[in-house]
Amino acid sequence: MPSPDILIVEDGSIVANANSYVTYDYALAYHALRGNSAWAAGSESNQQYAIIRATQAVDSIYKNKWKGTPTKYGTQELEWPRQGVDVNGIELDDDLIPTALQKAVCEAALRELISANSMTPDLDRGGEIKRVKADTVEVEYMDGANSTTTFTAIDGLLANLVTGTSASNIDSCEMLLG
Repeated sequence: MPSPDILIVEDGSIVANANSYVTYDYALAYHALRGNSAWAAGSESNQQYAIIRATQAVDSIYKNKWKGTPTKYGTQELEWPRQGVDVNGIELDDDLIPTALQKAVCEAALRELISANSMTPDLDRGGEIKRVKADTVEVEYMDGANSTTTFTAIDGLLANLVTGTSASNIDSCEMLLG
């Protein structure tokens, strides 16, 4: 059983040493509501470690895409809370941890529970595949294609909190059939 303070949850008040945007109970309820049996099968300690890795991964993956700036840059452990975040013409409070962010961390935590460090894997040769061919089926990535995995469920949840586009450019790929 993990120590009771393994999750140190950022609640918008700039919590010292924060390592999560969600409580254990929030993640438990989130996954129960969605019937995520893989989450239910995990031990409590593994679930909590997955939440910590997920928070770190979401902050890392979206670090340069978040709208606004950290509320107290240099003194807060995580990227949120943030100031100057506008969503559909409404400026968010600078002590808010958005529900969309919490849901995204829960989605990432499920992936982390199933496969540790899957959100931020090491990639052979940067992951920039030029061509994959199996008999007459061939896949070739566009020049400049991102070498990392696109997490469409998480990107969708965070769409209003990031700048630019974060969705996959799947409609711009071309499959070559021999």
